[in-house]
Amino acid sequence: MDDQAQRSPAARDPLAGDCTVVHEFVGYTPVWWAQTLYSILVLLSLGLIWVLGFYTVHASLWTLQECPLADAEFVCVQLTNGHRKLVRVHKLPAVLSMSRSFGESGNGETQAPAIRLISLLLVVYIYDDLQDTFKQLPGMPAHIPLQIHNARKALQLVDEGADWTILNPFDAKRRRAVQRLYGSNDMSTGRPSFLRMAGEILVYPPFVVQYFDLAYLYYMGYYVVASSLLFVTLISAFLSTAELCKTQQELFKSVDRQRLIPLVQNGRVRAISSRRLVPGDVIVMLPGMATCDVILLCGHCLAEESNLSGEAQLCSRFDSRC
Repeated sequence: MDDQAQRSPAARDPLAGDCTVVHEFVGYTPVWWAQTLYSILVLLSLGLIWVLGFYTVHASLWTLQECPLADAEFVCVQLTNGHRKLVRVHKLPAVLSMSRSFGESGNGETQAPAIRLISLLLVVYIYDDLQDTFKQLPGMPAHIPLQIHNARKALQLVDEGADWTILNPFDAKRRRAVQRLYGSNDMSTGRPSFLRMAGEILVYPPFVVQYFDLAYLYYMGYYVVASSLLFVTLISAFLSTAELCKTQQELFKSVDRQRLIPLVQNGRVRAISSRRLVPGDVIVMLPGMATCDVILLCGHCLAEESNLSGEAQLCSRFDSRC
């Protein structure tokens, strides 16, 4: 297999910013027999092998084999400081697009390929099939500041008697590019599973250390003490899982909703699904409460900013013309 197809240097994209942290991406795919053997060794070592694989990349790479980044399920990221990180490749649902560069679906629209991404050091990297590498996802598209300036200027002209069509002129090509880059407006958290969360908590390093302590106590004949500690450990894991599952359920319910949002384009308002919004869209905020990151162009509202500033009270926000 060609090594150039497997190893890809970090791309430097003017839109995505400078990837100065990442040196190279290497794609890997699991080997079924090695994964099976790894699971058996984890059980026999009471989780010690898993702990080593969690903190040491070399302890996990023997269960994988190199492959092109386009087919990789895991990516080994070589950092500029010499360290390596093994991360899983996530796939987001395909985004509807009107571009002719993809195959057409039955309803006349086209279906874009699924977006493949990795998360590293609180930064998201999107796979670019043209350059066969992962590019850093920018926090804000480069055209947003200019678009905000033009929108405010258009509103001033509208107040002076200009036509509403000058507000947010529709650019289909730019909107498709942003939509392909950022994907659908969907967090795709997935419905939380109590059993899966319990399994993840029971293999945390603190619990693994307790398992060795309990095994030693049982070996020395302290059955009552060991059984009591085991009961307390399981109760603690159950309560932690229940609290985490409750929080995840609330998050899932809040992000799984889909609504029709009034979208302003060329001075006209049309309804669009909230999952098809992209950064840069101009929308009309309806009465009620909405969870979103927006810039207020016209009007006023009450904003709950406790997660940002710690202020519990609602803050009044006005546009720059007020």
